Amino acid sequence: MLLALAFLVGAEPPALVQSQGGGVITNPVGLFLRHDLAVDTGLLPSLLGAGPWGDIRVGAFTQYLVVSTEFGARLSWLTHPELLILSLEAASDRGLFREKGDLVRTSHGRTRLTAQALVNVKLERWWLYSRSTASVRLRDFVEQDDLQNVVVKDELTLEQATALFTRLTPLKSLGRAPAQLWWYGEYTLGTLVDLNAGPVDARPHRLSTGLLSEHFPARNIVLNLDVFWSFANNPHPGPGVVVLYGFSF
Repeated sequence: MLLALAFLVGAEPPALVQSQGGGVITNPVGLFLRHDLAVDTGLLPSLLGAGPWGDIRVGAFTQYLVVSTEFGARLSWLTHPELLILSLEAASDRGLFREKGDLVRTSHGRTRLTAQALVNVKLERWWLYSRSTASVRLRDFVEQDDLQNVVVKDELTLEQATALFTRLTPLKSLGRAPAQLWWYGEYTLGTLVDLNAGPVDARPHRLSTGLLSEHFPARNIVLNLDVFWSFANNPHPGPGVVVLYGFSF
């Protein structure tokens, strides 16, 4: 619909954007791989001209979550420069899950709707990052998730993450874009609500620090090493490590 509207108002042909990423976490143990395919519609530049209001991006994605595979669609508004990104995702996954009280995994489905706001205030030396997320997940069964240490059917999760980065040094890169290395500290606080029974507990609740590189070892590659301490009782308090990668083309 948005692409058709952009065509009617004389927008330029949409620019294709592909990205891929993934990561592992140790507390709780988890892994994900994700591939996105999206287009910048050109709708806002066609209606308003080039400016800070940026553009609207639409796309689809697939995500592997160890015991399930998720397929979804994403709608985003990105300012120019990308100081603010507002996005809405709708997705459905199918996989092998444990029902409450069962030891054997069986096939079930889950549906997710997620709204997110990203704020990026990026200067030459400093970078302030804020991520606010609200997500609803509906199941066709009552899930017993041992990794997350929760039994739930329909849930609401709210999460706020705030990080302050400082640039350490430029890096040598194989690409033309200048490579950068950042050190940061981040505080993340969230809550999990069972839509049928009420609040479950505060999760995640962690303090972390780490390193993030941009355009290294080549253009449009991001690498992130994060070390954190979880204050939440569930799924497990204590230390953890997250390793992430991402690239776009």
